[in-house]
Amino acid sequence: MESKADVAYAWLREQILAGEFLPRTPINADAIARRLGISKIPVREALRRLTSEGLVDYRHHAGAVVAPLSWRELAGIRAARGSLEPTAARLAATARTDDQLRELTAQLAELADRLALGQLNDVLELNRRFHLSVARCSQLPVLAELIDRTVGKVNRYRAVLPISHELATSNLAEHRAIVAAIEARDPDAAEAAARTHVTGEHTIAGEAHRIRGQLFADEPFPLDAEPRPVPTTQEPPPPALRR
Repeated sequence: MESKADVAYAWLREQILAGEFLPRTPINADAIARRLGISKIPVREALRRLTSEGLVDYRHHAGAVVAPLSWRELAGIRAARGSLEPTAARLAATARTDDQLRELTAQLAELADRLALGQLNDVLELNRRFHLSVARCSQLPVLAELIDRTVGKVNRYRAVLPISHELATSNLAEHRAIVAAIEARDPDAAEAAARTHVTGEHTIAGEAHRIRGQLFADEPFPLDAEPRPVPTTQEPPPPALRR
């Protein structure tokens, strides 16, 4: 049975990763506790866990705030995915079960259906589930957990860089290539398809790199010359989180 701290942690993490709580938004523990019908103690415990994951910052005189978007974090996500996911796909090609293959095939069909209906917000969550399913085919739970946490963080950036129909269509084609290689039990092809998918210029990291001055105007870029900052408009925090 989940503890109250687990419930608060899961709810807060989902809100942050889905972009419901924008970067630098103050997090009012009292408001969260009232909303969830619990005391402040488990909320504070949840915030400590989220701080250890880099999703929440504690600031002097400001308390807990949603961690800002960071070019370094996004570069790290891209590097981590470039190492973890090709490895998982390679292992999946030889370790997957028939039931797991059927699950992947069903997920591709659902992704195609949602894309055809223009339901791009649903595509984001289905995309995360697909990557987790591929990772689980490796039969290595720790690897799957690491990949799920890494992919989950990408959705934070989608709050300011929404997915396009063109990008979602490209992603679906690459997902199909990964599944085809896993179905054929071809580890080399699976690894190559996964690497192309997570490191290409069409990814969230690739898109962000092209307009990085707008997303990270106050942060230098370690991989490139620093661009000219572009002013941004900061959204007000959701009413439930205002102090």
